[in-house]
Amino acid sequence: MKKLASFSIPFIVLVLLFVGCSDDDNGGTGNGNGNGNGEEPSGKYLIWANLGPGLLMSNFEASVWAVDTTDVSPIGCDFTVNGEEIPYLTTIDSTDAYFFSTSVGYEMSTSYNIVVSLGGKSATCNFTTPATPAAADVDITSPASESFFTPGDNIDLEWTISGGTAENIHISVWVDEEDEYIFEENLSGTATSYTISGATTAGWSDYFEVDISVDLGEYIYPFTGELAEITSFTVFVLPGASVFVYNEEGDTINPPDTIWSTYVSFDDYYLDANGTSSTQVHAFIDDNFYNSCPDNTPVTFSVSPSGLVSFDPATAYTSGGTATATITAGTTHGNATITATSSYGSDEEILYLIEDIELELFVSGGATPTISWTPTDQNMIGLFIRRAGIGINNMWTIAGAGFSSPVAYGEVPSGATQAYPLGGVTPDPLESGTDYTVGIVNMLGDTISTSYSF
Repeated sequence: MKKLASFSIPFIVLVLLFVGCSDDDNGGTGNGNGNGNGEEPSGKYLIWANLGPGLLMSNFEASVWAVDTTDVSPIGCDFTVNGEEIPYLTTIDSTDAYFFSTSVGYEMSTSYNIVVSLGGKSATCNFTTPATPAAADVDITSPASESFFTPGDNIDLEWTISGGTAENIHISVWVDEEDEYIFEENLSGTATSYTISGATTAGWSDYFEVDISVDLGEYIYPFTGELAEITSFTVFVLPGASVFVYNEEGDTINPPDTIWSTYVSFDDYYLDANGTSSTQVHAFIDDNFYNSCPDNTPVTFSVSPSGLVSFDPATAYTSGGTATATITAGTTHGNATITATSSYGSDEEILYLIEDIELELFVSGGATPTISWTPTDQNMIGLFIRRAGIGINNMWTIAGAGFSSPVAYGEVPSGATQAYPLGGVTPDPLESGTDYTVGIVNMLGDTISTSYSF
């Protein structure tokens, strides 16, 4: 069970901005999202949960999907870990719900009681974590990464553990050619070496590259109860390390060809078109065996449309596989396609040159105000109104591909959809004497906000 995905922090922040949560009474319990313990679902739900240490040492995330898409929406689930409520965060549609908390996470030798309830049904997941600290670290000392093996010979695997004592050791071998694991083994936490036998490696003759991993345990615990679909579970993966090793004989059936690739990136992907803003462009060149191109390989940078930016130098030379130049913006805004070309091929990436504009935000009076901004020809991709000073507590949120000024509170303009309240419900009128924060989000994701009360 490797390669388990985690949501990144930028994704979470963006979701919080556009969706938000509310403590309004929407007709039920359960995170104030509408279903709570009211209408009883007719079927079961697929529940997936991830308990750190993942991206954050202390984090818990979970998703709940309705197996029958016509069943009660899981958005109103009550979701608790050891009695602490996990906040509902967002959804793709009414058939799924995503929950996230940074106050709950992996703690060693700790019992967890996870409960999901909806209507009159519930599901539980109970387990005790191993006595392995999340801060423990694995270092594979043999074989060296990018070394070679001969199919039919033993591979002597050795590792060290620092920062704590492991309860279990999990070894796995992955091959991209098959997109699957071809070997797994579980050992006691005291193990520091293991020999993958020649009888096992003899079956790897068709693979040029294999990924050998050692981690401190991968744990899966099922949910039980009338709400849980049979494949529902909580999972966590403790720290580990991996090395790539290559077949000494290569792929004797289909000898691998050397394929060179070029990748272009910028330190900043957005520059003000003011004639002075600058960033660095990098062109990295390597092959499909992770070998960098020779040093001092010339790389030429160009832009389309011409004249939008200048390069210093226009031709740079690689060091360690990378060539770098400085890009300076001109005074014309638009999308600049930057291309890096060498004898090993080319790649292109878009650099966004932004018109230097000072946005101003205005809110009219009353319980259903009009929000406007100048310059009026600048379209927005997001707008929100929330109670001020108490965190993410949206009254109304809209998002879209681009909508124009002005926008009346509660009326969804062309080019936008209502992200909150869900289901197109009309937002509650604003309350006299209450402070609010009103914000707009431009095409670059920049937020401009102001305080408002009436």
